[in-house]
Amino acid sequence: MTTGIDISLTRSVPAAVIRSGIQRVFVNRLRREKDHVRHVVVISPWITSSPDSSSPLKLLIKLIRSRSFPAYIITRRPQNHAHTQAIEALKTCPTVELIYNDNVHAKIYAATGPSPHGFALLGSANLTAGSLELYEIGLLVIGVGPGSSIVEDLANFGIRHLRTRPESEVIKKIDFRRLR
Repeated sequence: MTTGIDISLTRSVPAAVIRSGIQRVFVNRLRREKDHVRHVVVISPWITSSPDSSSPLKLLIKLIRSRSFPAYIITRRPQNHAHTQAIEALKTCPTVELIYNDNVHAKIYAATGPSPHGFALLGSANLTAGSLELYEIGLLVIGVGPGSSIVEDLANFGIRHLRTRPESEVIKKIDFRRLR
């Protein structure tokens, strides 16, 4: 017996499987969308950077600073120096809101914008330097047609659900005077 879930829409959602470099795919696509991004949501239990200037975190911070779009970053409380350093770097961005939630395990990278500019990645990769060397997988969903509502749902999982949970703690708010 079927459950009544309509899976026919899944055939019409523009999507792609990403087998490596999930964070790089996100940052590169974000760079291409230029001024069409409304806001960014990154959910990653662990966040670290590398000394390399082309690390995904450093490139993401550079984009957030140059484009001044609101970015919601949801992660666990840092348990090591590398995670603490990454959080400190993100705190320097006026348009970033940082939220701690120690129950986070999901990895979502979403950018909302008018169709066809929104997109989201849902996968196994944390926003860490080490995950670039691991076997990771992700699903890229493009915000066109039925994909638009999926992108919005993934972003809203962070903004409207995780961000407002009782166990979540906003440690830095967006400086709305600094938005473009």
